[in-house]
Amino acid sequence: LFVYLVYGVGLSVAVARVVPRRRLAALVAAAITLTATISLATSLVRIAAGDTLWFQRIDHLTPNHKTLAVCLAGWLPLSWTLTRHRVLRLGITGLAVAAIGISLSKTALITTALSAALFLPRDRPLAWRPRLLLPAAALAFALAWYAPALVRSRTMLDAARSRHSLNVRAWRMFVEHPIVGTGSGTSTTYEMVTFPHYRINGVDAHGAIQKVAAENGLLGLLGLLLFVGGAGRSLVVQWRRDVAAHPDTAPLALTSYGALGSFAALHCNLLLSTELYSPTHWVPLATAWGLAHAGGARHEPDPAEARCAS
Repeated sequence: LFVYLVYGVGLSVAVARVVPRRRLAALVAAAITLTATISLATSLVRIAAGDTLWFQRIDHLTPNHKTLAVCLAGWLPLSWTLTRHRVLRLGITGLAVAAIGISLSKTALITTALSAALFLPRDRPLAWRPRLLLPAAALAFALAWYAPALVRSRTMLDAARSRHSLNVRAWRMFVEHPIVGTGSGTSTTYEMVTFPHYRINGVDAHGAIQKVAAENGLLGLLGLLLFVGGAGRSLVVQWRRDVAAHPDTAPLALTSYGALGSFAALHCNLLLSTELYSPTHWVPLATAWGLAHAGGARHEPDPAEARCAS
């Protein structure tokens, strides 16, 4: 986690101080297009092989091709405000949504729905969005965990029992060592040696929050929450500054709002994924975080351009 944090900080500095906004927009568009193409092609191969519900390793890229769909879902809010050309924005969004849908990743689908709800409908008061989204997100996560128990599918039921086993294991590890945890990287060892609750899953955890709580305890959770809170606050502050500096531009059209939306989406999915330990989380996160320190006046488009884009 420390290595990825350093990696993310370095990338955010490059976004904030080195890369011009227009070039950054082009790089983000290229990254989303390439990621969506790879994800889409890999999913089609799995469907053709009859393994729709499973995942495939992509050497030198990811151990699970569905993480690409999760990454795409986190990119969407930022790409909607960073990509100013309407046709290009629609094309990128369509390709990304197709890749997310065909991946059948519940985490990616939930994150996509959350990303869309941050922007739609556009006439909804901003103050109401958190009040509506938080209960909806809680329900979505609960269904993602345990809805398969209501479906007559042995494969999906087995997966649900496995996920429940991982959550129970993480809780037991946390209870045994609540302050410092059992140690980084000990989840699979703990499972094989002392915890045959359902079966040997062979993975760290069902979510990054569970993994941090089990392996690093309250100290680890405190550090993570301090980082997330600090980074989130900087994004909110930058967005409010941009709203005041650009009164003729709709608040939802500001790039800083897209960065804030991507930040929120990326962190909401950590209850369902361990993306905190993957570049597919840190690349969009560092890009969004870097924009919070880039200075809105230097980068934000003029109101006429923003109106044309919307």
